[in-house]
Amino acid sequence: MIGGSGGGFAHFYRTPSYQIGIPGINTFHARQYFSYSLLPINGTPPLLSGKDYGRNYPDISANMMGYQVYQQDGKDSWGISGGTSIVAPQFAGIAALIDSSPGHKKMGFWNPQIYQLAKYGNSVFKSLNGTTNNCNNYYTGEPGKVYNQATGLGVPDFKKLFLKYQ
Repeated sequence: MIGGSGGGFAHFYRTPSYQIGIPGINTFHARQYFSYSLLPINGTPPLLSGKDYGRNYPDISANMMGYQVYQQDGKDSWGISGGTSIVAPQFAGIAALIDSSPGHKKMGFWNPQIYQLAKYGNSVFKSLNGTTNNCNNYYTGEPGKVYNQATGLGVPDFKKLFLKYQ
């Protein structure tokens, strides 16, 4: 099973104010796995770096591969699934738990808050900023950056997030 993520820049939208000033926003590191040549790439593909603009995505990441689900596709059988369809309900459930916990303030729209939390030490996110450990078959991490187009701000530590919202 191969995992990966989508990410990049949405040029139809300006960079939101909550993303501005976050190290890694509107810049990228990428591996040139694909080219217009018919010749195969041997060895490690070259690393590209650059700047871009627009809404940077994803915001955050989570493990989404290898979940067993019951499929009603005419065969009615068990299968393996993954992707946003698996992760989005997990995040919605966590948000509901935090919002409904006695003594916790409501999180509301997450994005401005999570980008602020990512800027400080002891972040609620594990930034995946190496150049090989978070590949989405194009974008990679960039050492020293808070954000990258492969995994966004990184993987949330939900316990830390819960404690930040007391």
